[in-house]
Amino acid sequence: RAASIYTVAETATLNGLDPEPYIAAVIDRLARGHTIGRLHELPPWNSKPETPPVVTG
Repeated sequence: RAASIYTVAETATLNGLDPEPYIAAVIDRLARGHTIGRLHELPPWNSKPETPPVVTG
């Protein structure tokens, strides 16, 4: 599991994204019902930098 997360984080970095907000945004999108037909939008090379989700708690 750790190797998978490290790979995603490094791939985000190589695509010019900050890995922590990128991973948080992907998890947020999945939790909000991102459909399987739109999974192509989630890889770092298809993602645009966006404001990370607000984490409360």
